[in-house]
Amino acid sequence: MRHYKEYSLSRQRDRASNEDRVWAGRLRLRDGKRVRVACVADGVGGAQHGAEVATLCCDLFLEHLKNSTGADFLDGEKVTLWVNEFAMRLQALVAERYEGGYSTFCAVLLIGSKQIVLNVGDSGAYWITKRYARRLTNEHTVGERLLREGEDEEEIASRLMTALDRAVGKKSAKGALFDVEIEPLPQERGWLVVASDGVLGYMGGTELRQSGVAAYSARRVAENIMESALQRGRQSGRKLDNATVAVLRVHQCQTKLFLAVGIMLCLVAVGALFFVSSHLESPVNASEVSVVNGMPEMKSLGVFAVGTNTILNGSDSYPAYATVDDQHAIKCKLEVYRHNEFKVFIEESAYQEGSSIQIQFEIGSDQFETTGLVGGRLECRSVSK
Repeated sequence: MRHYKEYSLSRQRDRASNEDRVWAGRLRLRDGKRVRVACVADGVGGAQHGAEVATLCCDLFLEHLKNSTGADFLDGEKVTLWVNEFAMRLQALVAERYEGGYSTFCAVLLIGSKQIVLNVGDSGAYWITKRYARRLTNEHTVGERLLREGEDEEEIASRLMTALDRAVGKKSAKGALFDVEIEPLPQERGWLVVASDGVLGYMGGTELRQSGVAAYSARRVAENIMESALQRGRQSGRKLDNATVAVLRVHQCQTKLFLAVGIMLCLVAVGALFFVSSHLESPVNASEVSVVNGMPEMKSLGVFAVGTNTILNGSDSYPAYATVDDQHAIKCKLEVYRHNEFKVFIEESAYQEGSSIQIQFEIGSDQFETTGLVGGRLECRSVSK
């Protein structure tokens, strides 16, 4: 079963047509950088060209993104400049092609470790988790503006609560067209929901959160929200507006995920190196000198591994005798290096690089013989009968 990470859904209701437009997915910027996007535009049905303006909002936004690079989103100043360029081009095209038409627009952009939200009108965005919901946008209606200016809610006519104060193509819009919010990418698992007023007019944060609590797929969250909005709309007794929603599934911060994967790979590499080094014979360090239990100065021949059933620990040491060039026997010492590996020491006076050496020793009931060259590789074999 496929678990969607991005999903969008739009439903026509009691309207003669559906002027809502929506897009959710991933795309590449001009420099190859990947971004995730969700956008919703709600063309105003009572105005001419509402659907065309809504379509232009989404299409031009995605085109503007594709022609951008990661450098356009490095800081707040660059993001604001990027949004303003999009807004100026959008308003100019609407005035040129669709005079009198207007639309709301809301988009969420995830790039790197940033979450960028822009909106105008009453389409909006929420961040929802299992524990809470938070609205990321403000509504640009006449009623909401009057509330922010201190007017008493009871004195504001209900029609003003839905009358758009700002929108794409609306000539009354003054100042910056879009509100822009830039935040760090959420650090926990949740859902970014972008929706038209056909959804948000019937559902607040609590209802949206309940729709995403038990869902794993963005598709399932979108379907739950749509079903709940439809049910609540019917219960309200009002004429139902078209409903549109887009959902982005967000895991723990992606940059932290990449960091965790990198750390894990490093640990695996270190472990592999340790495993290899611990199972290879160490080269002889000719400068290593030791005094073992009052014996004359000793020099290390290196490390070799033996197979034995005897349990060894780091404090064990074993006496042994070595024959150099088949001419004389000298004392040597075996010290436990790690596990069943031993470091071999012989008297410094007998250390003649290149000479053949044979070492015999016992560990418990097991007998072993080690042969090789002084300063070279040693090989150990069992000679137990």
